Amino acid sequence: MSATPIIERLDEKEERFLALVREIQAVLRETLVTRAYVAIADSVGTVHFVESTSIFDQYLYFIRSYSKDNFALLKKGDYSIPFGGVNLAFFKVSPKALIILYAPLGPVGQLLPFKNIIDKFANRVDDLIGTLDYNRFSSECSDFETPAPLPPPQEIPTQPTEVIELSPKTPQYTIRLPVLKMKLTDKVKFPLNDMQILQLCDGTHTIEDICKATKFSQLKVDLVLRDYQKKNVIELKRVVL
Repeated sequence: MSATPIIERLDEKEERFLALVREIQAVLRETLVTRAYVAIADSVGTVHFVESTSIFDQYLYFIRSYSKDNFALLKKGDYSIPFGGVNLAFFKVSPKALIILYAPLGPVGQLLPFKNIIDKFANRVDDLIGTLDYNRFSSECSDFETPAPLPPPQEIPTQPTEVIELSPKTPQYTIRLPVLKMKLTDKVKFPLNDMQILQLCDGTHTIEDICKATKFSQLKVDLVLRDYQKKNVIELKRVVL
């Protein structure tokens, strides 16, 4: 009776990604004293390869959304370290690809020398990624850029008699005012698009004001606010007018 193989054979593309990452690791070992891990993503937020899902697990959703939202803001050869004090670095190696490095240990900035050799891997990364798949990114993140009609305004139901006899002190409608529950400092990094929204969460700007100031759709602003509300970064205060 033959034993069941413990590790299944990788398909050809996975093997090619793995071979490329091994070459990257060989270069990193020459410059780093600590272990770094590699992920590869494209401009639409698809993560094509993750060297260790357990290591990247807490950052995987962020990598997808950050790659999609900020790719166009980087030039080829640029890098970005979104979190202060965390060695998670994004390197734009080509017009459609990012190589992401993460080192759990060691000083901040130790990954930066990699930017001097990214051209060595650019063409191979592009060939492996192939045609960009705009439908593969999660629907939640894709909604950020999907045009959609604004929902109709919600009216507070009132009795006909109250409308006729409306007094100045009678509530007419409510507005939502996003308020930050923490101070924005250089020690806490956010995606650039999110930062534009969060900076206006001062308790004086309505969601409509934020949409006008940032030129973002209400759908995108609502999704960002909802995300940071779950993370306890902001709260939505309702004001009755």
